[in-house]
Amino acid sequence: MTPHEISYHIRGAAMEVYNTLGPGLLESVYHKALVLELESKGLKVESEVPVKVYYKGELMEEDALRLDIVVEDQVVLELKSVEMLMPIHFKQLRTYLRLYNKELGWLINFGAYDFSEGLCSVKLGKEDRIYLLLAALLLEKSYKSYLREYLASKIIKFSEIDYHRF
Repeated sequence: MTPHEISYHIRGAAMEVYNTLGPGLLESVYHKALVLELESKGLKVESEVPVKVYYKGELMEEDALRLDIVVEDQVVLELKSVEMLMPIHFKQLRTYLRLYNKELGWLINFGAYDFSEGLCSVKLGKEDRIYLLLAALLLEKSYKSYLREYLASKIIKFSEIDYHRF
């Protein structure tokens, strides 16, 4: 199933949960209801998925971060129950996508008065995907040879990479 097809089911499930429960409840209530709704559609759903966080190649903590929901191991869902989404919520999801090495996520706000304003997709851009690949390569033991090989094939100079971005 493609991320686009998965997204279709996610939107439908989120709308069903919102229409059934309405706004104003705790995020944890919507979380449980959305997991049940997605599973009833036959989708593989993982809840509270731990993400390893690395800082300069060092593992910080294995359970330092948990993603709300991951659907079909392709799409990350970040749930909120707030009056209005803020720019930091979008930045947070983009960071989660980079750390979990995924390209598509949905920010779902069950607290919005108008649910159409509380359902937003977030995609990483081309530049983000290049850094995802480079970050994955940096975690390999012999990362420099892989990195040089990749960059040579893409005509990017090894010395031009900003390692502080990782």
